[in-house]
Amino acid sequence: MLRSDGPGSFSRTLYLLDIAKLKPYSEFLLPLNQELESSGFDVLNSCNGLVCLARFLDKNPVLVCNPITQEHIQIPRKFTGSRTISRIESESESEIVASGFGFSSKSNQFKVIKIMNPRKYNYGSTGFEIGSYIRYAEVYILGTSSWRKVTEFAPQSLHSFLFPTYWKETINWACVKDDKFDNIISFDFDNERFEIISPPPRHRTDSNCIRMQELGGCLSVCDCSSFSKYLDIWLMKDFSGKRLWRKVITIRMWPFELKSIEPITFLNNGKLLLMVHDSKNLVCYNHLLEKFKYFKVSGIQSYFEAFSFVPNFLSLKDIVKGNC
Repeated sequence: MLRSDGPGSFSRTLYLLDIAKLKPYSEFLLPLNQELESSGFDVLNSCNGLVCLARFLDKNPVLVCNPITQEHIQIPRKFTGSRTISRIESESESEIVASGFGFSSKSNQFKVIKIMNPRKYNYGSTGFEIGSYIRYAEVYILGTSSWRKVTEFAPQSLHSFLFPTYWKETINWACVKDDKFDNIISFDFDNERFEIISPPPRHRTDSNCIRMQELGGCLSVCDCSSFSKYLDIWLMKDFSGKRLWRKVITIRMWPFELKSIEPITFLNNGKLLLMVHDSKNLVCYNHLLEKFKYFKVSGIQSYFEAFSFVPNFLSLKDIVKGNC
């Protein structure tokens, strides 16, 4: 799927791309509410044919939509802490550290998660006081009316959470500290527990040199930290019940700055489709012959971003009925 103009823009248009012809065959206008129209929006991540949109500046998830059916569900912003806080106050006194969207087969529910850094509110002898920061996580079940706290203790490390990636009923973030890729935090939507995943070998990489996404049914890390001479693509695979990283592709002799490219998906012929940032082109890479071919996407005049998307005719009305 393509989105014109890139992240943070006000474009409402998403294009479904025919992978075989590399040509858009359908386009959709996203159902933006007033909040997204005024702040700009970003595609947080997609899951099972549904797309979660968030405010661009703070990644606060606002709505979930199905571009195929043109249905959407607005995500409530009810605060579930120990004290009722007005919307304006909760926004000004809270910080969203990370957010993501996914599915639990165990409960058959779509869920949205937020990791929060709210201020601790105390009641002392002098009245209401603001104390220290205490991080926690909240989950929203699609079709319900409010958020609830996750009993699992949220990660407290002072990292930036990048590239929310849905993979096998988990949402995963690449964690960056001091501009270095440190580890991966994973949240399981089935048991609602967090886990720390070790990154690929030689992982103390400049955060500007990595990308993380789902690729070929695996969690994938793209690393171009080797003095921009080549780009390594790592996939997490299961070996005898153990999850291990395996380097599957090394791209050499790239004519652009390696930091500007991002894998999208493997094609049926085994070739790799990549996006070139700030470009109007997609690139198909044959890793066996170490050759690449450029494709200008017809029908789109502006710059775009691309992400993997599998269409689904699932009705959001059925989800709401099942969770009421």
